[in-house]
Amino acid sequence: MPIDRTAGTVAISSQSVSAGSSVQSSSVTMLDTNFAATVYGRITNGATGPTIPMRVALEVTPDGGTTWIDTGLGFSGGGANSGVFQFSFDVPFPIGTWRVNAGSHTGQAVTVAAWYDLVVTPQ
Repeated sequence: MPIDRTAGTVAISSQSVSAGSSVQSSSVTMLDTNFAATVYGRITNGATGPTIPMRVALEVTPDGGTTWIDTGLGFSGGGANSGVFQFSFDVPFPIGTWRVNAGSHTGQAVTVAAWYDLVVTPQ
């Protein structure tokens, strides 16, 4: 059976995030019809790269969105001037409600964009 996906849902629209700040996507709840997800995107540094690179992380909530916990899944960009770093990671089943958090960089603003696909038919 082929895998069926809902493709290209925007998690974080392309936006500049100032140094020391972060941005979060809306929460996504995996329903009985969703079996996994793939998050992918791009981090773009400005003409001067950050001192500490931006990190994009998968966060989960055990209580419907009051408390968010970093899962350790994610990606760190680099510090190169005008650097572009692409990333992807899988959200495994049976994670229920999750979001993408981007930030933790210092020194300069960084632009981030992220999307996700939901797997609606397992293989």
